Amino acid sequence: MNEKESPLVSVIMSTYNRAHLLYQTFENIFEQDYDSLELIVINDGSVDKTQNVLEQLKTIYNFTAINNEKNLGLQKSLNKGIDVAKGKYIARIDDHDKWIKKDKLSIQVDFLERYPEIGLVGTAYQLGGKNITNPLTDKEVRKQILMRCPFCHVTILMRKAIVEKVGKYNEVLPYSEDWDLWLKIGTQTQFANLPEVTSRVIEEDASLSDSYFIKQFPINRQLVRKYKKDYPGGKIAMLYHCFIQLFFRIAPLNGSLHRLMKKVFRLQFFTTS
Repeated sequence: MNEKESPLVSVIMSTYNRAHLLYQTFENIFEQDYDSLELIVINDGSVDKTQNVLEQLKTIYNFTAINNEKNLGLQKSLNKGIDVAKGKYIARIDDHDKWIKKDKLSIQVDFLERYPEIGLVGTAYQLGGKNITNPLTDKEVRKQILMRCPFCHVTILMRKAIVEKVGKYNEVLPYSEDWDLWLKIGTQTQFANLPEVTSRVIEEDASLSDSYFIKQFPINRQLVRKYKKDYPGGKIAMLYHCFIQLFFRIAPLNGSLHRLMKKVFRLQFFTTS
């Protein structure tokens, strides 16, 4: 694409103690066929060799580096990246995930340029060897957004102007900051997901994922209470999240009841292949 004609995309990545992954992540980002992009990397107080690796990468790639003197957390780090971003659009990638489609950004930029009423667009993605497709249309997304987060963070592209208008990521929330941001964005604009599989999500350590899953429950209920008037199905969503919290007081994570619940959840909310 011609850089003079293409809107700038700001790719924002926060990293913490993953120096061993940075070379492959940078290579992955700069394999995109979209020419008009800037990369903003926030080193969130890493105590490994991250800073040294970033200095080495500076000799290969053109990017903006922000070095937090201490660990501030993902939310504050991402907001620092947004503050310095020059792009019309914001893309997100984590230091351990991967974009597997080289025209990911091109497809999404073209979509948002053609549909100015859309402020946030995600895509399908791979997780655990399966392709997962979230609801595609604004109407379908809104039906689900109080029940679950209908976007995969690493796949999204969003308009910077809208992100700034709604107040960026909530720095108070310890979890679900992405879901909260989508809920805020949806009060100002429409949503979409594309069916193309553009990204691969790398599963975290199982014990960490389980802990994260449990700690989200009270925050999820808080978000539903906050936004239930902005989206359909608020009362049902409150009942659902109360049920889920009670369910996992009885059913152990990754037990037979949990696995059954996962199957029901997938059938109800998204498609896999």
